[in-house]
Amino acid sequence: MAKRKKNKRNSSAPDEEDLLYGSDETFAFIAGYTAGGFPYGITWEEAEELAKRDAQTAKEIGLPDPAEEDPDDCDLPF
Repeated sequence: MAKRKKNKRNSSAPDEEDLLYGSDETFAFIAGYTAGGFPYGITWEEAEELAKRDAQTAKEIGLPDPAEEDPDDCDLPF
């Protein structure tokens, strides 16, 4: 009886998990897919509402608005 060789994964090929998550015209973040193949996650509208809420909370506690900060203009400990 001949043994079948196991297919080795190509190390340069993207992981299946990397292909599953992302965004599209409806979802800002696709968390996964249903058994029927439909995506689920956070819509662009929900993401915008979360960003507004984060900015309001930052303002209330005296932090700068995260959307207005320049990521290159921050003091890093390293």
